[in-house]
Amino acid sequence: MSERERLAHRIDMIEGTLAKGFGSLGVYIAASAAIVDAVRGHAPSFIFTSTMPPSVAASATAAVRHLKRSGAERERHRHMARLVKHVLRATGLPVMDNPSHIVPVFVGDAQKCRT
Repeated sequence: MSERERLAHRIDMIEGTLAKGFGSLGVYIAASAAIVDAVRGHAPSFIFTSTMPPSVAASATAAVRHLKRSGAERERHRHMARLVKHVLRATGLPVMDNPSHIVPVFVGDAQKCRT
C-alpha cells in the first residue's frame, strides 16, 4: 500500500489554489458533502462574493486536464527551482535545504527583514 493510500482514510478535506500552479485564479476544496455544506453555511459572504466566472473555471479545468497528462511543466519547474537554489548558494546566500520548489533564504535577523 502506498503512503498516499495509507493516509487517504485520515484526510477529511483537501484545499488548494488554482493560481500559480495552474495559471488561473481561485481556490477549491474537495471534501464530503457534509463538509462542503458546512463551509457554505459558515462562510457564505466569502463564497458568494468570490465565485469565479465561467471563463475562469473553464481555464482552470483546461489547465488541470493538461497537467494531468503532461509532466514537462512540473519537471521544468523543479529544474528552475534547483537552478535558483544553486545560483543563490553560489553567491553566498544561506538557502535552507528543503525538498520543495520553495526557496527559503535564512536571514537570521528580524531587523534585516524589516528594512
